[in-house]
Amino acid sequence: MGGDGALGGIGGAGVGGAADSTGMTPQSAAGALSSYMSQNGVDPITPNQLYQLSQNPPAGTPPDVSKAAQFMLQNPDVFKAIETHDVPGADGKAGIGDMQWAAQGGADGTQGAQAQPTMSDGSPVTMQSAAGAIAAYGQQNGVGTTDPNSLYQLAMNPPTGTPPDVQSAAKFMLQNPSAYQAIETADVKGADGLSAMANFQKAAQGGIADPTARTATAGASSSPDTSKVASQMMMRMMLMSSGMGGNGLGMQMPKPSTDDDDV
Repeated sequence: MGGDGALGGIGGAGVGGAADSTGMTPQSAAGALSSYMSQNGVDPITPNQLYQLSQNPPAGTPPDVSKAAQFMLQNPDVFKAIETHDVPGADGKAGIGDMQWAAQGGADGTQGAQAQPTMSDGSPVTMQSAAGAIAAYGQQNGVGTTDPNSLYQLAMNPPTGTPPDVQSAAKFMLQNPSAYQAIETADVKGADGLSAMANFQKAAQGGIADPTARTATAGASSSPDTSKVASQMMMRMMLMSSGMGGNGLGMQMPKPSTDDDDV
């Protein structure tokens, strides 16, 4: 992703809603982002840009802007409510007007509990099982790379026929940007947001340390073997593909977006 324009200070953020682990609410996060967008000529803002601001912010980015970006990733339902309040369709692009609307309390009440997604068998999604689902989905649909924009589409506005487990896996990656960063930087450092499917395959085999594991497994000694879950997920997806022929159900990963990389 390219630069987001010159950096500057940021005005005060509003309040409203319940704060999450970032200390932000829908209103305060939108206030921080709308001010940042206005000062830096960013319009619209997308999950790719939110990821950059959260995980690899340009020098001088105010800490609260990074927290606000992380809040939006961790709460994709809030971001969806903001970006679709004027135009339906969940294209993943939130304009300044959308953020200003939310900064005035328009998105209050859209934030649900930050429960981690689960797979169809009831097991909690982990970095490894999510990577297995996404790797298999990408392989059967001929997709070599993905990014936060594509993951947002899979999670919040998936193509018809997308398996629920793939949606859960994509949502996990959005809600846990540190896990996605560990995967996408496994081959090339720098956190540019673009990840090869080979990285997901490596993570599915347990080859990438999971930065969320300590939190996810705390007090959960009876959690299923994640390597088995990931292997089962990849096998299930590949059997679907071979049984249906070609690209299986005809599902396609949303193509990684490049039209806003230089915003």
